Amino acid sequence: MPEKHGWNDLEDYLHVALRVAEHHPFVVDHTLSVQRSPEAGEISGDVFCHEHIILDVSKHFEIRTRRNRKEARTVRYAYHARYENGENILRYDNAHPPQHLGHPTRHHKHDWRSGREEISHVGNDWPHLSEVLDELQESVWK
Repeated sequence: MPEKHGWNDLEDYLHVALRVAEHHPFVVDHTLSVQRSPEAGEISGDVFCHEHIILDVSKHFEIRTRRNRKEARTVRYAYHARYENGENILRYDNAHPPQHLGHPTRHHKHDWRSGREEISHVGNDWPHLSEVLDELQESVWK
């Protein structure tokens, strides 16, 4: 079984990210776009959701060629959910070195749903875009 965040076929990697934004039941619209070079790329933009929620997406990926096949994997990411008025909901990212937060890996979550910021370590099982959208949907459509 392949790793959750391991190397994937480049076209499948890009197709899945855009398909999620276009077909997830919690999504109303999106401005996601892809920019890429031969070695790397970025998927970025906003995903507009029900309940006036905006998910800012930034995924940087690297590209390699194996057996004449282009493959990609995410190396840096941030999923930042907020209300239209700017109030934070949650954010997953790997922007800080692990020692910055005292965690064993860079992957962590900021969660403001309790009324104050709570930071937790999520490890190498950090969520895909679809899982963040599922979490937001479950949080507001209980």
